[in-house]
Amino acid sequence: MDPHPEAAGLLNIHKPTSLTSFDVIRKVRSILELKRVGHCGTLDPLATGVLLVLFGRATSLASQLVAGEKIYRATMTLGVQTDTGDCTGSIIQRTDSRKFSEVQIRSALKQFEGEIQQTPPIYSAIKWKGRRSYEYARMGIEVPRPPRFVRIDSIDLLNFSESEIELRILCSKGTYIRSLVEEVGTALGTCATVSGLIREKVGHFSLEGSIPWNELLRMDRNQLLYRSIPTATILQP
Repeated sequence: MDPHPEAAGLLNIHKPTSLTSFDVIRKVRSILELKRVGHCGTLDPLATGVLLVLFGRATSLASQLVAGEKIYRATMTLGVQTDTGDCTGSIIQRTDSRKFSEVQIRSALKQFEGEIQQTPPIYSAIKWKGRRSYEYARMGIEVPRPPRFVRIDSIDLLNFSESEIELRILCSKGTYIRSLVEEVGTALGTCATVSGLIREKVGHFSLEGSIPWNELLRMDRNQLLYRSIPTATILQP
């Protein structure tokens, strides 16, 4: 039983690279001395940025928060494809580097705006028969991953070079940026993988209001509760 069952709220935490989303949950549980702690939307170990963590009775709001639009800043490396869809995986394909014009890149990006169908990556957290897809992938087993419809509201081209393209993406819940990057690479006539990913916003929660990981590590229970958002105001913009 939790020693502090009355505690409830939300924490906007800036997850650093190399940690899993569950690593963040584990740390918050330890500081708050609570068992009922969960996050809204998994971030891959490579990714950084906004990770919303709910605790206590506030966990009942998870589905409403997950439904919020998200903004990502992604860096895609051209000419490389990996088994995981990002630079942490093993390379399974290479293509010769070629320089794309701004017009070519914008034309390719335009194809993915609106409602599109995506197949989740094999290395993803979706479940099949009670286990995560990435668990099967690590055993070399490919499981069914039914395509799903997601919405891409906008893809802004921030920067590009012969080997990399940087994008800002406004999208719906359930969008896999790794899949999107691979599809954009294919549309350009090459292959591509994610080499950097930052989640800048979830709903009305942004990086500007997040708690840096190094700061969180120095907090005690009272300090962390002070930085939390009360249940009654979580859904208010």
